[in-house]
Amino acid sequence: YEVKLSCDCELEFDKFENIIEIECKSKLPDSTIPTKILSYVNSNFPNNYIVSWEIKGKIQKVELSDKNKLVFDLEDNFLY
Repeated sequence: YEVKLSCDCELEFDKFENIIEIECKSKLPDSTIPTKILSYVNSNFPNNYIVSWEIKGKIQKVELSDKNKLVFDLEDNFLY
């Protein structure tokens, strides 16, 4: 399922209604990002913010405002 919000954000859900992707044209709300991932990004990329988050299989991907893409495991540990 896919939901488009008036704030130019798109949410995608799997068939079990679990959110699997969030994408915005601006900064994602901090409350939508796992705390450990948000802390990692804020510490290591202080001049950027997260514009998309996706869970795919056993990894989570985030895209930053500067187009960098970061990958985390399901326990929110940075992989690459």
